[in-house]
Amino acid sequence: MIMGNHSFQLLTIFTFMWFSFVVTNEHSRDVVQCIDSERQALLEFKEGFQIPSGHLSSWVTEEDCCKWRGVKCNNVTGHVLALDLHSSDSSELLQGNLTRLQSLDLSRNNFALRVNNLDWLSRLPTLQVLDLGVTMTFLPIPNWLFDISHTLMYLNLTRCQLQGSISNAFVNFTSLVVLDFSYNYLSGSIPYNFGNMTSLSVLDISFNYLQGPIPTGLGLIQQLQQHHFKQSPLCELRLSYNKLSGPLETILPQLSQLVVLEVAANRLEGLISEAQLQNFSSLRVLDLSDNSMILNFSSNWTPAFQLETIGLSSCKMGSQFPQWLQSQKNIQRLDLSHADVSGTVPSWFWNLSPSMEFLDLSDNRLSGELPDLSSRTSMLLLI
Repeated sequence: MIMGNHSFQLLTIFTFMWFSFVVTNEHSRDVVQCIDSERQALLEFKEGFQIPSGHLSSWVTEEDCCKWRGVKCNNVTGHVLALDLHSSDSSELLQGNLTRLQSLDLSRNNFALRVNNLDWLSRLPTLQVLDLGVTMTFLPIPNWLFDISHTLMYLNLTRCQLQGSISNAFVNFTSLVVLDFSYNYLSGSIPYNFGNMTSLSVLDISFNYLQGPIPTGLGLIQQLQQHHFKQSPLCELRLSYNKLSGPLETILPQLSQLVVLEVAANRLEGLISEAQLQNFSSLRVLDLSDNSMILNFSSNWTPAFQLETIGLSSCKMGSQFPQWLQSQKNIQRLDLSHADVSGTVPSWFWNLSPSMEFLDLSDNRLSGELPDLSSRTSMLLLI
């Protein structure tokens, strides 16, 4: 199984989102200051922290709160739009009155926030970005999430120790573009009505305990997006390391606009042919490793995609070395281990990509001469 960069740094999708609300008229900063009630809410927020010396030292009563560390305001109205305290050293969060807040980032902190302290988030009618990754300790998915379902565009709850099933109420998250529930303890099945989240571009629920088939409703996302001329189709689907089962080929044709498809380490099965992948021209990451799938590709097949990451460990590809790899010129990571491939490794294979960083051909029945790879000092080779 091959692990790449986590969702291509998903939060960068939104780094300009809240910034776009901040008018670039620098002269207005001399006149417009933050709203008194919002300054007081931020000060009450700060009082709940036990903060090491120097952290949030700019948060003092006499100063314009729009100039405080981590606070982003609208330069015309003075309303607080974004609060970015990621990777700070804090201990507790109090409720406040920041009704114009659009972005809240408390990710990667060294503390555990109590769930009941976050009920006030349900009273933020304009919140669009919520990043609590590697911070919170929840049990079930908190109910206050569903009170802000219509406005949220980015939701990151990775490594929050979420337990229980995924609610069908996510059908109401019609504006959500990025959803990350990875590295939790979620169980049960993936709701069929996930397909109603028609704005969804990135879905990461890898490293959980989800089971059952991949719902065909996920394929409806791209169909509905095409019907409504959406500009950001579902492009990243990360479902690796769960207990998902059943055939994959039934949903593949509905996901042809994917850039990333990761379903490694599940219990998926079935036959994948070139016909099911013929329209995947945008695909860059394909990881089918550690399932029970058979790949049936003809020797003269030329895929429409150019892959950078290929994970086919434990897939059955036939006895011959896969010739279609010759068309892939941008490979950085390739795992063909435990694939029951035999025969001679063709000479063209060793000249595939100068950017190759990881190559695993172990536990096959391959023969041939290993070329001099001493110049490829950055490549990890397993044979």
